Amino acid sequence: MNRITRELTVALTIFAFSICMLAGCVAADEAGTKSVYKCSKNNIFGLTKVMLYEDKAVVVFDKFAGDEAQFGIEYMDDFTATVMADGEWCDVTDKVMQDTLTEYIVTVSFEQADTVEIISVQGRYITINGGDFELSFQEWGGECSMEFTQKYDADDGKWSEMKCNKTLYPLECGDDCEAGRD
Repeated sequence: MNRITRELTVALTIFAFSICMLAGCVAADEAGTKSVYKCSKNNIFGLTKVMLYEDKAVVVFDKFAGDEAQFGIEYMDDFTATVMADGEWCDVTDKVMQDTLTEYIVTVSFEQADTVEIISVQGRYITINGGDFELSFQEWGGECSMEFTQKYDADDGKWSEMKCNKTLYPLECGDDCEAGRD
């Protein structure tokens, strides 16, 4: 009877751990972080959390919020990630994207740095200023480029409306981007 109880306990533990990993419960540990920034997921990337360590940054995106905005990180084929720290773009030593049922968890490792200012994942830029964020993404096509931006105010806990600045070439500027994208 004791053997059956042990085997059942082990099986249930493994099952629970597997489900938790798939759901994103076993994300990066907040212990040992220099800074942890959290925000609501209702932004153009689905960003929910940024954890900064001395030699890596962990960025968590809500999978469905990013999908709904059509700016999610899965829309590009090649996985890219870079970090600007201490005023310079760092040499990335490793980058990993974990795809769970509900989140994308991106870990970018780099040489030790004091201050991380910008994290880029799939060409989506996250600028960090204390607890405030600015998200930006740029698209090019034909004779124009469009830069989409959105800001988060940590004091208010709210995201601004997405803004779009359209630049027509040869350098006619405007801020009248169409609401949708094709």
